[in-house]
Amino acid sequence: MIEKAYGTEIRNEVKEELIRLSVSKFLKDSGLNVVGVDGGDSAVVTPGCEFEFKVAVSLLPKPTIKAY
Repeated sequence: MIEKAYGTEIRNEVKEELIRLSVSKFLKDSGLNVVGVDGGDSAVVTPGCEFEFKVAVSLLPKPTIKAY
């Protein structure tokens, strides 16, 4: 009964939290200069299965200054 009433809502909350925590940890550990993160919306939480998702990360360009 609880699964039927709240299952989708709970899975969506878990999905959002997993993505937020995972991306945050990746960005902290990577040391990249990130401008933005997009994606993860199409991820699906299936009970008993591993959770996988994809995001696109936009990086701040690293300019190279040539001598003139």
